[in-house]
Order: sequence, then structure tokens, then C-alpha cells
Amino acid sequence: MQEHHENIKHYATMLYVILSLFLVDACTESRKEETKKDFVEIEAHHSIMSTHAQISVTKPQIPTPEPKNPKSMTWVGCGITKKAFMSALASAWKTRTGVEVRLQGGGATRGIREVATGRADMGGTCRHKIASKEESNCELHPVGWDALAVAVHPDNPVGSIDLQKLRAIFTGKISNWQEVGGPNRRIELFVRQGTISGVGLMGRELLFANPTMPYASTAVLFKSSGPLEETLERSPFAIALTGISSAKKRKLKVLPLGSTLPTTADIVSGRYPLSRPLYLVTAKKPHKGVIAFLDFVQSTEGQKIIALEGTVPLRDGAQLWELYRSRVARTGGLAK
Repeated sequence: MQEHHENIKHYATMLYVILSLFLVDACTESRKEETKKDFVEIEAHHSIMSTHAQISVTKPQIPTPEPKNPKSMTWVGCGITKKAFMSALASAWKTRTGVEVRLQGGGATRGIREVATGRADMGGTCRHKIASKEESNCELHPVGWDALAVAVHPDNPVGSIDLQKLRAIFTGKISNWQEVGGPNRRIELFVRQGTISGVGLMGRELLFANPTMPYASTAVLFKSSGPLEETLERSPFAIALTGISSAKKRKLKVLPLGSTLPTTADIVSGRYPLSRPLYLVTAKKPHKGVIAFLDFVQSTEGQKIIALEGTVPLRDGAQLWELYRSRVARTGGLAK
């Protein structure tokens, strides 16, 4: 009987071991399947995240801005300078470098202020800067000497005029040519508009030592010197102040001031009382193209071109600076 119980116990133990092995094997297979499934899900998730990451970091291509045309520069400003020698300088520069200097007029104030605000590469002015925020961010570089000329029509019979009578014409105290040795005809006074134009400011400073001096109320106003000179060529009884550098290229008659004319000799000697410098305007930190052009204008070659066009070059007028500054200093002007 005892032997029978022992046999049953033995078989039960063997059955337990077999069942345990079976269960362990089943669990292992199940875990393998779960692990495989988890691995597949992890791989899929990684692939999706990877693709998302690639998409999220891809940036749209922004077109590169077109560079500024290196083959051209813009010059704006003083009509007298433009007429006098800028066309010749621009032509020589294009021949030498291939770079075109596009010329626009508009007056000295435009020449200063558009360069100061970055709207032009360089400019021209026949007046100094004034104490204005609009003119602070630029530099003026002397390139030659000019003089204000008293210009009339070639048929005007008046032979000369003195400073006192010229002042009287501009203030309206003299209004008939008969009062200065001419015919009994009303004087047409042509003036540049505004008190800060190149001729407007320098005429007031050099003639009156007063930069805000009011001119005759009957004066005919012009926005720039070019149209003024062109109209003067067609007006037998008109008179105006303009730059000798451009006037000599027009069909105009220039009156002596007393015994002096704005000739090279009288300007250089200081005898002619209305001389003034001409400037090239640049930004305070100009680009390389402007620096190269300025070097050319102030070089021996550039100064020779200016002289051949009839303007007094810098070297010939070097001794005029002290005299010019003393004249302008009387007005409180910023002589730069």
C-alpha cells in the first residue's frame, strides 16, 4: 500500500515538472512575440519621427538679392558743376574703367542731402554745408574754384556794374536799366529759388554778408541754374548771378564788377570778390567705387580735365582758402 502511494507521488511530481516546462516555453514565445511587436512599433515610430524631423528642419530657399550694379554710379546736384566739367569727368572715367557715372541735376542742396541720406552715390555742390541734421551725414571734398558772375543778355549795352549798384538791384532799390547806364527799360531780376541753394546762399553771403537777405519781391524764381541760364539767353533786359564755370558755356555776357572780371587770373589773385569753392559730396564712409572716382577727380589727370573745361583747378586756387573763409565767416556760415 505504501509502495502504491509512493508511485502516485512520483508521477505527480513528473507531471508538475512537465507542465512547468510547457508553461515556461509558452511564456517565452509570448514574450518573444510581444518583444518583436514592440520592436516593430518602436522602429515605425522612429521612422516617423525621423521623417518629421527632416521635414521640420527643411527651410525654403530664399532668393539672394541682386547686387548693386557695379558698372554704374549716380551723381546728383549742382547744375553749375554738372554743366562745367562733370560730363567730361564722367566720360573720361567710363573710358578708363568702364564704370558709368549717371549725372542728374537738381541743385546743390539736393547734391548734399541725397548723398547724406544714401539716395545717391555722390553729389556736387557749389556751397558749403549748413548746420542742419539733413546735411550731417556726408563729407565735402574740394575739386575746384568757381565765382559768381553777373550775367546778362549779349545785346545788353551796359558795360560794367559796381557792387553797390548790384546790391541795389537785388534788393529792388534799382529797377530800371537807365539807373546803371542802360536803356529806359525795367530790369528783370532772375534768382535761384530759396536761400540755401548754391547760388542763393553764396550770393547772399558774399554780396551782403547775410545768408537770409531778402531779395526784391519782383524777382523771377528758378528751381535750378540750368533753366535760369537758358531763359537769360532769351531775355535782353534780364540780369542774374550764376557760376562763371557754366556761364562761359552759354551765350551770355558777363559784366565786370568795377574793374575785375571772373577770369582765371582775377579769381586766383583774389581780386574778384565773389569766388567760392566747388565740391564733390560723398558719404562719410563711401564705397570703393566712389573713393576711386574721388581720387581720380583730385588727381593730376582729373584736375587737368577740370582746367581744360574752364574751371580753376584746386592747386591754382590753393591760396584762396583764407580769403574765402574770412568772407564767409562774416555771415556765421559753416564754411566747409
